[in-house]
Amino acid sequence: MTFTPAEQRALPLLTQPEKIAAHRLGVSQSAFKYHKANIIRKTGTANLCSAVATLAAQGHAFECLEGRA
Repeated sequence: MTFTPAEQRALPLLTQPEKIAAHRLGVSQSAFKYHKANIIRKTGTANLCSAVATLAAQGHAFECLEGRA
């Protein structure tokens, strides 16, 4: 899978709420949703959970919010 630079920046934030991820990236929420949809499509999966599992199996790391169960 080849990701654009913007998608590569969004990858670690896929597990974050969209509003928080967009703010962290300095982009609009709709821009983050666009990158997220492209990542899901490029992984060939049907949803975000499957995309994250696929990417994690390939060695990608994801950020977690502190203080959340």
